[in-house]
Amino acid sequence: MKKPILMRWFWCLLEYLMLCPIIFIIAGFSLPESSVIPFVLTLPVNTLIAVVVILVLKKLRRFLTVFIGIIYTVGITWLWVTLFHIDTIGGTMVIAIGTGLMFMNGIRAGSEGSIRTPFFYTIGLLIHAISVFLTNQAPTLIQFRTFAFVLA
Repeated sequence: MKKPILMRWFWCLLEYLMLCPIIFIIAGFSLPESSVIPFVLTLPVNTLIAVVVILVLKKLRRFLTVFIGIIYTVGITWLWVTLFHIDTIGGTMVIAIGTGLMFMNGIRAGSEGSIRTPFFYTIGLLIHAISVFLTNQAPTLIQFRTFAFVLA
């Protein structure tokens, strides 16, 4: 049981690493400085939880999956807003959308069990390269430059 969970989570991690710089840019402009790096680093945990949920409860109905996803997203968003004192609507939306999308990606990986190869060879690498360039050029993200290059 551990091997399919880890393999599907690693597929999600590969997709996440391609989009991580753009997520980092959006978080850097929307969230308080103290919460950017923890938010970017904990997003893959959402996919792991989704993969575990979908593989443990194999015969979930779509309605139940949606309900679990909504409850999970609301709970995690509330946790982030409470812990990091995020008081802007934009920051709250970034956390909710990021958490929801990563959870949905984990549900997709847990149910389909495949990797989207064309994504890596076309859009993913282009998004990654442009995002790393923009991270280096944005004055607001200068304090996160080292972290951005480690992610790249």
